[in-house]
Parts: sequence; C-alpha cells; structure tokens
Amino acid sequence: MACRLGLYTLLSSVLVAGMASIPGIEGDEDPLGGSPLVFSLRIAEFVALVSLGFSSIAIPRRPDVFYHGRLVDQQLTISVLSRFTWSWPAALIRLAAERNDLDLQELPRPGQSARVQDITKAWRTDSYESPRPLWKALLLFHRRKFASQWLFAILQSVSSLAPQWVIWQLLRLFERRHLEPLDGEAWIWVALLGVSVTTQAVSTF
Repeated sequence: MACRLGLYTLLSSVLVAGMASIPGIEGDEDPLGGSPLVFSLRIAEFVALVSLGFSSIAIPRRPDVFYHGRLVDQQLTISVLSRFTWSWPAALIRLAAERNDLDLQELPRPGQSARVQDITKAWRTDSYESPRPLWKALLLFHRRKFASQWLFAILQSVSSLAPQWVIWQLLRLFERRHLEPLDGEAWIWVALLGVSVTTQAVSTF
C-alpha cells in the first residue's frame, strides 16, 4: 500500500508538472505568463512538483521492523526507488560475494505475508478447510492477488499499444501543419506520450 501511494503521488506530480509546463494550458499563449512574476511562480510550481515526485519515491516507507530480535526483510521498508531498482538487498549480496557463503542467522526474517504461521492462521480464519476442491479454495484464498495480476496484465496489454497510437496521432497532426498551424493540441499529445510510456514502465513492475 505504501509503495502504491508513492507511485500515485509521483504520477500526479508528473501530470500536474506537465500541464503546468504546456503553454496555453491555462488560457495564456504567452510562455512567460504575461509577466516575469507569473513566470517565476510557474517555475517555482514546477520545481515544487518535481521535488514532491522525487521525494515520494525516495523516502523510506517505514522504519526497520524486527521480529524476535531479528531484522525483517526490508522489501516493504525501503523507498519505492530502491525497491524497483533492486538495490535494497545490495548489502546482503556484497556480504555473500565477499564471503562466498551466508549463514542462516544473517538472512533477514520473512515479512508477515510470507511467514508460515501467519498464512496458516489466515487460511484457518477464513474457513478454507472445507470439503470444496483444493483449486477452488486456493482461488478464493488468493482472489485479490489473482485479480490484481489480471488487472495489471490487461493494463500492460493496453499500455503496450498506447505509445504507438499517440505517436500516430502526432504524425497525423504534423501532416496537417501546412493546412493549419500547430497549437496546444500538439503539446497535449506530447504529454500523453510521456504518460503512456510511464504507465507502460510502471505496469511492468
């Protein structure tokens, strides 16, 4: 949940920053906004949005968690940027490379969603130990994860075609530039291209 909030904040910041940087999006064709003061405020707004977007993926999600005196896997503790760049287990990988071995005590404890006792407790709490077939019980028990996987599969399929469709619209717009001048519509398609590429990248995680 914490990683999703960071990604939502980043996406919102990118969208608002893109809209703020497009000339004419606020009804003013002058890129300076009519005065140096308005232009300075727009620059400050853009810098604030970029800072907000970066901080939303660079700040750790929570403090380190310990279970029975041992550090819990930091996958959900570190920042979104560290998680998606796979840099969070770097220290453990360096230790394994230096020693060419790892002891069990040096490995982090699994999180709550991966501990056997917690999974077994959730299984029994939801009363899945019933005469129903095993495949139905597993499908019901993991219904949210299955639904999210199907949703992301559909999103990835759509997002893989979105950049090509946006580029096609841009090419059509450029072909008509000798008949009518380019206006703010071209910037809108450029912004949509950035959004579609970002969505495609996010959906692959």
